[in-house]
Amino acid sequence: MKTTFLIFFVSVSFALFAQKTNEKLIYSFKTKKGKIMSLTLDTVNNVMIYRYGKKGKTELEKKDTLYDENTVFSYSYYFRGGAGNGGLDLNYVTFKNNDFSYKIYDEYSADDDSRSVGIYLTNTKTGKKYEIVGLPKSVKGDLSVIRDEEYIPTEEATDEE
Repeated sequence: MKTTFLIFFVSVSFALFAQKTNEKLIYSFKTKKGKIMSLTLDTVNNVMIYRYGKKGKTELEKKDTLYDENTVFSYSYYFRGGAGNGGLDLNYVTFKNNDFSYKIYDEYSADDDSRSVGIYLTNTKTGKKYEIVGLPKSVKGDLSVIRDEEYIPTEEATDEE
């Protein structure tokens, strides 16, 4: 019994890249290829952390110390209610790493009640674009928490954009 509990505890602890006890999950999803993307907040050190990879093997980790001048992440969104037009809730977190720009997206449309999640990548040298498609049903958390809490620079898009 003790062995079973220990195995269960260890496997749960490593489910999201060994998320530390002082980290609060902001948002995560699984990709079609079985990898995991997560955004967490280190509540002790005020650091937002992006992680991507498979269970037990982080391929990329990017950190941003909040409330300082060296901003790594930025957040943008567009929210439109559905009275008379199609409701939209579009949320994006962007950052750069080496020669790539990353755009984590979570897009909801009330017209067809659809949601898409994933990561757009652009090679900043060649302009070549890639997409890592996420599984909407695997989403945990909510990017709009960033909008409400203003952890990182936030910009609201307008109809004119």
